[in-house]
Amino acid sequence: PYHPIALRVRWAHRRAWWPMLGRWLTLALTPYGLVPVLAFVLMAPSLLLWSVFSAHGLDARLPDADYAWGVLLGCALSAAATVGGHRYGVVLAGRRAARLRAYLGDPSRG
Repeated sequence: PYHPIALRVRWAHRRAWWPMLGRWLTLALTPYGLVPVLAFVLMAPSLLLWSVFSAHGLDARLPDADYAWGVLLGCALSAAATVGGHRYGVVLAGRRAARLRAYLGDPSRG
């Protein structure tokens, strides 16, 4: 969705590389911090159930039935997060549609 920008315009703005570097670093490094946090949030209820229902806490082997309940809970939370994330994404895109159309409709904005 980028507009073609003339080389002379790019050359005139060649010194403004700090904001560009910050954007790219944010895009590249955010998943490494965000994905583990989301994985922990989705695993926490299952681990909590394991520690509550296991006789010796998290150190003991979990019976197969309790393990199955934990997996089922994790799957349900993942499905809910997927559906909720998709719905939130659709709402967010709808809210930002006018600004995005204005941005993409103006070739001078990059």
